[in-house]
Amino acid sequence: MDVFLLTPTLLIPIDSKNYRGELYFDELFDQLIQTFDDVKKAFPSPLAQINRHQFQLGQLLQVNKYPQIPIAPLLVITNPAAIITASQNHRQVNKIIKSANLPSKINMLENLHKDKVLDNKQLHRLSKLLLKLHTPYDKCILEEFGVHERELLKGVHCPNCETLQMRWAQRKWECISCGFSSRSAHHSAINDYKLLIGNTITNQKLRNFLQLPSKSAATRILKSLNLTFSGEKKGREYIL
Repeated sequence: MDVFLLTPTLLIPIDSKNYRGELYFDELFDQLIQTFDDVKKAFPSPLAQINRHQFQLGQLLQVNKYPQIPIAPLLVITNPAAIITASQNHRQVNKIIKSANLPSKINMLENLHKDKVLDNKQLHRLSKLLLKLHTPYDKCILEEFGVHERELLKGVHCPNCETLQMRWAQRKWECISCGFSSRSAHHSAINDYKLLIGNTITNQKLRNFLQLPSKSAATRILKSLNLTFSGEKKGREYIL
């Protein structure tokens, strides 16, 4: 989410680069239905998300003793080829715009709310507060559920049969259960490592988690990921 500080309006757009095809906003069931390549998928309504952000930001201002200012939530569809439709008489369609219309929308909001609510000192203090509170969510999942790292099942899941029966051979993964092969099956396992253990990894830790047969195999996979790293030789850590 990007937050644009305007005087006196706070504008909260949500980026939506992955929204493509036909997007149908269903108000009755509060959902978004996407139709792409003749396949329909349902998603939780992003309108509910921006309304929640509007409420939370209003609460933050109140708790920190700021005067209430206009807060305009917008869902900005950045894919120009997306087709937008909505259920009849949808009451929130005015919150949905294409990215090309964002500048004119901002101008309209500035003209609509001309009264100054926050002075420069308050704006500066509020911007510092928002930056201070903008921290990534990085909870230790293993600690939360009382699981030790040694209890995790190591290896790579087969994308075809979902068993932990893949082995690295001839620069690819082969499932000894169903015979499926893949050169990228480790991507999902590395993402699991990042979520469960941490966002840095070494050659040795990668070998252990993926159950790789050799240091060279781990090196090849790490190089293919083109990761940023620090340190040299055995002390080298890669940032996931």
